[in-house]
Amino acid sequence: MSESWQEQKYSEVFDETMTRLRMEQSMYPADQFRRELEARLRDQYVYQGHGWDGRNELGDIVIEATIAAFQQKMSELDTE
Repeated sequence: MSESWQEQKYSEVFDETMTRLRMEQSMYPADQFRRELEARLRDQYVYQGHGWDGRNELGDIVIEATIAAFQQKMSELDTE
């Protein structure tokens, strides 16, 4: 059974975000990267809460996948 377009988009955004975060992590000192990631995650939570304006399903998927990738990277940083 194949993935739905929603699952495909979620995976695509999650994977691309993780790739970008790994690249960014290699460019910045650990403490600076962590602070930046925490701030960006907070921003995504706020943006997620602004869905009352009629954001569509695709927009929700992108935000959810981005948040999941940020959370995954924070978890990885906590175990390093």
